[in-house]
Amino acid sequence: MTNPSDGSGTPPLGRCRRSCVGEGSTVEEQTYQEEASTDEALQCLLTARTVLYGLLARAFGAEPDSNLLALMTDEAVVEAAALLLDGEAGHPSLAGKMVETAQEVTLDEAAGQYTRLFIGPGTLPSPPWESVHLGADRLIFQESTLAVRDAYRRGGFKAAGYPREPDDHLGTECSFMAALAQRTGDAWAADNKEAALSDLAIQRDFLDRHLLRWIGLFSCRLREAPAALRAGTLYPVLAEVAERFCQVDRGLIDELTTALGEASGIEGH
Repeated sequence: MTNPSDGSGTPPLGRCRRSCVGEGSTVEEQTYQEEASTDEALQCLLTARTVLYGLLARAFGAEPDSNLLALMTDEAVVEAAALLLDGEAGHPSLAGKMVETAQEVTLDEAAGQYTRLFIGPGTLPSPPWESVHLGADRLIFQESTLAVRDAYRRGGFKAAGYPREPDDHLGTECSFMAALAQRTGDAWAADNKEAALSDLAIQRDFLDRHLLRWIGLFSCRLREAPAALRAGTLYPVLAEVAERFCQVDRGLIDELTTALGEASGIEGH
């Protein structure tokens, strides 16, 4: 499992906390600042997760428009991507790659790429549905689709396209994670620690049972598709962002669960 860290081995929570702590003149002041910085760092990471899942939900869930390209270069999105994706020693900046790609592509080019890759006509090189990648017959509306639908239900949500559209579309799965990430942050801000920990457990389970089982296949098949089918680099780059973020987020959820439990006096789920 990926352990998000910068070149010095500091995970995202540690980097956020370190940037928030000042120099206290007494032990009591330093202790207070450290406690305050931990809470601020937790909120920073919870917000960053919401922002990044929201970007992915928008990117894969609908045809592109000017708002999507603007979102990919938005300051808050780039900061979230840099915090969560660019900490791995030896990795080039994926946040920078995303920005560069968004700045180089035109809206017409982006729309053409989305149509060719995810709508058709013709064979889709890497269909954006979980069941296609995990099922032996590579069809939609399979057993995994129903399992995803049940996961949404247990989390308190229902896919917008239910029951006409498959629930296991990548955009829908990322939207589910974005909604849960937002709810986790809201619960923590409202001092509802048990709810925050419960939602983190749901997200951890969804990554293990669903997204992490197929996001790598989706991304790999998209990158390895013939250039004529890829029609450009926008969506392969976004798929790379999705793959790395899901991997990083799985470790981050464990880190957050421990930190939230310690801060609230509740043992992690």
